[in-house]
Amino acid sequence: MGCSVDCPSILKSDSLTDIENDYQYTVVSMDFATFFTDRHFYAAAVPTYAGGVMTFAWVSDNPALRQLSLETRQQRFVAVGIKTHYYNPAIHLGGFALPQYVVDALAGKSCLR
Repeated sequence: MGCSVDCPSILKSDSLTDIENDYQYTVVSMDFATFFTDRHFYAAAVPTYAGGVMTFAWVSDNPALRQLSLETRQQRFVAVGIKTHYYNPAIHLGGFALPQYVVDALAGKSCLR
């Protein structure tokens, strides 16, 4: 994977990168710990993707970027004054919840490994 070699050298300490994956178990098995101190995975239903669920990796050397409280996110959202019909800060946080089979795979408990 090109990002594991190149991204750490070009990212500033307060930045992050998201990595799209075309096959959900490949991203789960990648060891980002070698390159980043904060890493997390998330999934999204992508109707045009043959597998239905696509996984993504969030990597950074700044754990604070992922630890913002719902209250802080809500204050920032209100401050920008954008009206939406779907998005809100709670939806944003919920987007990082993982299906149980991905949680199991990350913990090494999956029979799919």
